[in-house]
Amino acid sequence: ELTMLPRMFWHVLLLAVCVAPGTPARAAEAYQVSTISSLLAGGYDGATTIGLHLLPDVAPLYERLGYRFAAIGERGTNKGIEAVRAGEVDVAGVMRELSAEEKAELRWALVGHDALGIFVKDGNPVPGLSRAELKGIFTGAIRRWTEVGGADAPVLPVTELKTGGRGTVLELRRLALGGEEYGATKEYEDAPDCLRHVASDPTAVTAASMSMAIAGVRAIAVDGALPTAVNVRAGRYPLGRPMYLVSRRPASAAVEALLALLASPDGQAVVSRRFTPGR
Repeated sequence: ELTMLPRMFWHVLLLAVCVAPGTPARAAEAYQVSTISSLLAGGYDGATTIGLHLLPDVAPLYERLGYRFAAIGERGTNKGIEAVRAGEVDVAGVMRELSAEEKAELRWALVGHDALGIFVKDGNPVPGLSRAELKGIFTGAIRRWTEVGGADAPVLPVTELKTGGRGTVLELRRLALGGEEYGATKEYEDAPDCLRHVASDPTAVTAASMSMAIAGVRAIAVDGALPTAVNVRAGRYPLGRPMYLVSRRPASAAVEALLALLASPDGQAVVSRRFTPGR
């Protein structure tokens, strides 16, 4: 049985694994070597949210089709797209809107929608923020919680690495900052690290997928709407974002099988466990 590779080997294998009983040891060993070689030559990379909170949930259905995820990469949206273009991986997860050029170039499928939550530490009295206030906090124009109805304390915006091509960073800039540059923020490699900081710091605020919520933090309203699936689908929550899987054209049979599965009623039921279905 294939096991999860170390993090440095961030590819995911999309293949049917089949070694017949009674296969000679030497042949089985050769098969194992060739399987690992193909694993390192292709797979999945991209959005951490999809890698952590969608692909593992859909894996049992995917295995029924004869395919298996062996390892899942999480280098972020833009690096995933770059890896697909370079032929380093088979499929990438994207947690931002695709450009018209990207849609023309790549095989793509919308699999669902995510709510980008704005998280503060439990006990922070601020019930919500407007997009204008979010913009002020993350561009540095708003520096204290008292400016938005909170305690007399500084505001510490926390983000993933702003130069890392992460979908959350790009989408918050598009949806809340009006395309303006971020101000100074406390930066971490990935969203779970940002959330852990917020859970321990009453002055901090961060943006992350609602699927990543942890104990000790809560998501607040934005423009008066909470980040629920109902509000995302109705367009009331302003920080909803698309979830795409993309591949080079033509996509492999394994990728096409994955996209068809996620578009099916069974696949969309899996999406709805943590996200808003795409259909």
